[in-house]
Amino acid sequence: MTAPTLRPLYLFLSLALSSFMTWAVELSGSEQSYIQRLGVINFCVDPDWSPFEIIDDKGQHFGIAADLLALVAQRTGLSLRLLKTKDWPESLVASKARRCQLMSLLNQTPARDDWLIFTQPILTDDNILITREEHPFIVDLASQQGQTMALPKGTSIEERVRRDFPNIKLTITDTEAQAMSLVSERKADMTMRSLIVAAYTIKREGWFNLKISGQVPGYGNQLRIGVLNDEVMLRDILNRGVASITPLERQQIVDRHIVINMTTGIDYDLVKSLVAVVMLILLTSLFWGRKLKQAKDLAEQTADQQRQFIAMLSHEVRTPLAVIDATSQVLTLRLRGDTDKLALVSRIQRGSTRLANFFDNCLTTDRIANDYFLVQPLPIDVESLVMWAKENSALLSPEHTIQVDIEPGLPLLHGDQALLRILLTNLLANALKYSPAKHPIVLRVHRNASNATLCNFVVDDQGPGIPEDEIGIIFQKYKRGRSAEGKPGAGLGLAVADRIVKLHGGTIQAQSQYGHGTRLTIAVPFDAH
Repeated sequence: MTAPTLRPLYLFLSLALSSFMTWAVELSGSEQSYIQRLGVINFCVDPDWSPFEIIDDKGQHFGIAADLLALVAQRTGLSLRLLKTKDWPESLVASKARRCQLMSLLNQTPARDDWLIFTQPILTDDNILITREEHPFIVDLASQQGQTMALPKGTSIEERVRRDFPNIKLTITDTEAQAMSLVSERKADMTMRSLIVAAYTIKREGWFNLKISGQVPGYGNQLRIGVLNDEVMLRDILNRGVASITPLERQQIVDRHIVINMTTGIDYDLVKSLVAVVMLILLTSLFWGRKLKQAKDLAEQTADQQRQFIAMLSHEVRTPLAVIDATSQVLTLRLRGDTDKLALVSRIQRGSTRLANFFDNCLTTDRIANDYFLVQPLPIDVESLVMWAKENSALLSPEHTIQVDIEPGLPLLHGDQALLRILLTNLLANALKYSPAKHPIVLRVHRNASNATLCNFVVDDQGPGIPEDEIGIIFQKYKRGRSAEGKPGAGLGLAVADRIVKLHGGTIQAQSQYGHGTRLTIAVPFDAH
């Protein structure tokens, strides 16, 4: 396999070599005469659609579409000239006014059929739904009543969503980045964008609070070259050029412009790199976890240094973890049906999720230990909170199921959402850690039977249970019972949970019979102050 550091050079040389080795499309005499009569052909593009295409600072057409179009022109002998526009709507206007004979890369729609004819697809790409990380997975877009979707103006997706999903409210933006930004900033619930664009934009802008939340069947991109409808011979010549491009050449062009490999298989160089990063981070976390445990007796003297170190280490680790998470989401979507490869991706997700939870606990311990720390309560939908915790925790163990039972009609809970997420994640992670494989974890949420102002969160597992003499220590930092021997962890999860519950004016209790599982019960006020 090609070493990762040589991959860009390898792809460039492979593409160049394949171009030299591929003969030009053979044209008839009438087709050659037609091309000569046409002369230079004007084409329009989307000037701000990275990584598919942009018009750069020097006024040059750059990106995946530019490389594909250049390859078609080279093989057919067409002479192309870019007609510069300020945005995609202006390009559509120029095309309708017949000032450009080609549109470089776009989907065919009924509205565009009014003035364009289209080549065969030059590139195919999935469209995906993108939401914030706390949003549940979207199985059916028709069920998302009243949800807001941000979309760039003039796109084929806008046209189709308006037609197929009147239940969705559309917010129209000027650019791709603005649509993603509205979702990141909680000003829209979702966007639907190209998988390639999403992977590129999320990484470039650092929007790692976003995730892939689903797909809509039949909404993939079949990207084609659009031609003015009176230029049938030009369309036919372009089709010959499109047909000459091999799948390898397409993939090489895509790989030149994005980091994540979008193939129907799997890039083992990428997976090896991800596994190596995860293993390095896990080893680092285990090492420092032990150091923190050994330093317990010196905590008073070294508290400031520990806080600085943990904050620094967390900052350094967060970015690669977010990249790993985004990449694994993309790979999961692309590898549906391939059990062996999905199992490998699942291991990567479990490692990164476990490590992210570890650093959340480290930083939260320091932040909430201060006696002057106060929560900032905001209204929270209990069901959304619980489903987020379930989805996040489920990544830790594919061998378990988490069953959720939520009493209908619960009022909003006023609390600190970030802390309550950590609380529930810690409870579920603890239950998953000790329960035998295939045994479900149960999370029940309901009003307190004796006090309706309290919300109860009850987690039941079927693990080994806790000896009676150890129940009193499980909520203390760095304390772990006999049942924890051989299990990963630093003894922080339940201690952090205990502190979060108390900050919300609630209580936490453990009930356990040694050898027969454990029940953890949280009671917090719906209206915490």
